[in-house]
Amino acid sequence: MPIIHIYAKNNKSIAQKRAMAREVTAAVVKNSEATAEQVQIFWHAIDPENYARGGVLSSERKKSKVFGPTLGRAASRRRK
Repeated sequence: MPIIHIYAKNNKSIAQKRAMAREVTAAVVKNSEATAEQVQIFWHAIDPENYARGGVLSSERKKSKVFGPTLGRAASRRRK
């Protein structure tokens, strides 16, 4: 039975979680022998003051107008 853990900012609506649950479940079923009923998904909502990157709390990062509060590697490469 597949168990999926999703760690994300604590800003997802019920509608967003519902859509993610459907799509993640469909992907697992398509690529494994599991049935939809066997797929379990757990959300771990992380508040911005509870994680840091580069020694800076997310809640203290200055927001970027283009990419949001933090820049990932892919976003950094696109900007060049």
